[in-house]
Order: sequence, then structure tokens, then C-alpha cells
Amino acid sequence: GPITIWSPEGRTVYDGLLMKLQKRYSHRFQFVASYAFQKNLVEAATVNLNNYMSTYGPNLAKQNLNFAGTVDIPWGFKLSLNSSIISATPATPIVTGIDLNGSGNTSFPISLAVSGVPYNCFNYSCGNAGLAKAVSTFNSTLAGTKALNGATVPTLTLPAHYQMGAPVINQDIRITKELVLKERYRLQVFGEFFNLFSIANLQYGNLTLTSASFGQPTARVGQASTFSSGGPRAIQVGA
Repeated sequence: GPITIWSPEGRTVYDGLLMKLQKRYSHRFQFVASYAFQKNLVEAATVNLNNYMSTYGPNLAKQNLNFAGTVDIPWGFKLSLNSSIISATPATPIVTGIDLNGSGNTSFPISLAVSGVPYNCFNYSCGNAGLAKAVSTFNSTLAGTKALNGATVPTLTLPAHYQMGAPVINQDIRITKELVLKERYRLQVFGEFFNLFSIANLQYGNLTLTSASFGQPTARVGQASTFSSGGPRAIQVGA
């Protein structure tokens, strides 16, 4: 019958510089600003079962800045703001259809095929120049050879323009007017604007180097929902 094996693998290490500046409500306004400069290293064991630590790398955006505040403005209105900037998430371009180490995995990160390229380093410590160099090395040393699953290793070609990720930038605001009805009742009327400047916030979901659409935008943040921070500009009013 089947034999179950439990392997004691797994490693995650988080280092971060977390800062916050907060002002309590006085002189008609209050705010809180927070910033994280962070590194979260995670090991993805299933990518290479022969060497778990070969896929040990970052998986969180390096920088995360957020500002939120409210201010009382003339004629009894209150303005609220939430603004955030999150840098691009670390990424790993892959080559599909080949098994280069006999592990049975045919979705192979370029970092495991070319030495000197850290796992998940793109959008973090490696850029497009580093990928171009890695692809050149891959083509000169591996392209045309036979992989361990019998497939021929392809020659990789990068498109003229591509990205492996992008920051998420978002500004949400709310304007509120409160009306006092006698002494016991209050009515609030408000308008909310999500992604005020309608920043695209594109997502790059295709990182397969053998695909013709590698590095092209595949979606927008929050496009599946009507109201979402970072998604297409949306406006709503209520009371």
C-alpha cells in the first residue's frame, strides 16, 4: 500500500524596519503614516525536491508606505484620505516543459538553470539587465540539449518591452458633511472616491519565458470587484 513520508522541511525568516508616525486629533486634523522596509525569505520546497534551499528567496514587496488622515475643512465638511504605495512583488521567470534536475518538475525557474541568479530576485535585487544576462547564459549553455524528461531545451527570446511586476499606487478620499437635526439626530452625507487618479496598477501574471506574451500585463488590481483600493477608479455616494 501507500507509504507516507513526512519531511521536516520549511524555513521562513522575516526582517523588517517598521516605522509609524501618528498625530492625535488637534487643530482640526489627525493622521497616521506607516512605512515598512522589509525582507521575508521563504523556501518553496515543491519547486526542487532534490534541494529545498535552492528556492529560498524573498516573497514580499520590499517597501510599503501608507498614509491615512482626516481634516475638518470649511462649511462643516470633513475630508478623509488613505494613500498607499507598495513596491513590486518579487518574481521568478520560468521555463516550462523541461526537467533539468530529474526531480520531475517541468516548470523550471531560470534561477535554477543559471548559476549566480538568486531565486525570486527579480523586482527585488535583480532587474531586466540581469534577466537578459541569464537568458544569454541559458541559450549558450543549455539551449538545444536534451532535458532529463526527453524534451529539447528551447532557445529563449525576450520581447522588446516587458515587465515582471509593477508597484501598486492608490489614493482613496472621502468627503463627509454632517447635519444636526434638533439635538438627538444627526445625518451624514458622504462621497467616496477609490483610486482617485485612476492609476492602472497593472499585474503581470505571465512569467513563462517560452510564452510570446511573457512580461505583458494580464490584469489590473481589483478589476473583478466594483469597489477596491488599487482597482479602477470608482465613486459612490451615501447617507
